[in-house]
Amino acid sequence: EDIRSPGGVPEKYPFTLKLVTKNGSTCWRCPWNKCCLGCPLSPKALENLTSFEVLSRPSFYLAIDWDPSAIKKFYNPSSMVVQQDASVANVETQKSIALHFDDCMKLFLTEERLT
Repeated sequence: EDIRSPGGVPEKYPFTLKLVTKNGSTCWRCPWNKCCLGCPLSPKALENLTSFEVLSRPSFYLAIDWDPSAIKKFYNPSSMVVQQDASVANVETQKSIALHFDDCMKLFLTEERLT
């Protein structure tokens, strides 16, 4: 199903916007015992949030809940392939080098020069 009409205007968004808490897994508005994962918002719902609502509970986050059919249609797993830089191998090698406690303390106590 194409989400765009012949004129290029979206007929349906492939996601739902939700207001959630910082952890992203609970609703910003509903109490925890309602087990709400975030109340769905219409595109104009953010404009309709009252200032009292935002000021009384200022820590809200916007989550995007993707429609499974959109993920199947548009997700490209090959775009998620990670290309490691050569410096990553250097960091891994440095992690495996043992340091003596005295060396660590000297580095910790050495005065920094800011330029």
